[in-house]
Amino acid sequence: MACRVITTEEYESRLETAAVFRLENYGRASALALLDHEEDVEALLASMPFVGSTIERFSDEIPDGALRWIKVESYVAVYRYSKLHSLVTLEGLFYGSSDWRRALVLPTKDSHPEQSQQLGWELSFPAQLQGCASVSGSLF
Repeated sequence: MACRVITTEEYESRLETAAVFRLENYGRASALALLDHEEDVEALLASMPFVGSTIERFSDEIPDGALRWIKVESYVAVYRYSKLHSLVTLEGLFYGSSDWRRALVLPTKDSHPEQSQQLGWELSFPAQLQGCASVSGSLF
């Protein structure tokens, strides 16, 4: 049975920024290729939500909602899969050559329970992507 795939505003914003960057610097075909590949990844996650690797290492069973990652062309999409709700949530998109793991604020064994429920994001696109204007509505 296929699960539902949703995206956060943060993910959508980063995807839009990447597509606009490609549109402005490499042309329409490059931007469309990124968006097509992203749609393919969403379809794959809907049918095979465990396909991505976990970000943290677990000695036993992987907990429900553990962070996972999957490649989307030269980017890395970070997501969670909730088996209980049969739901994939795409939470962040990072440039693959960046230190994207460091940009994730993961809970440590010393963190407080309320902190471990939150995941913070830092902008980790390369310098040329930072400050790119976003567009509203359709990109094309």
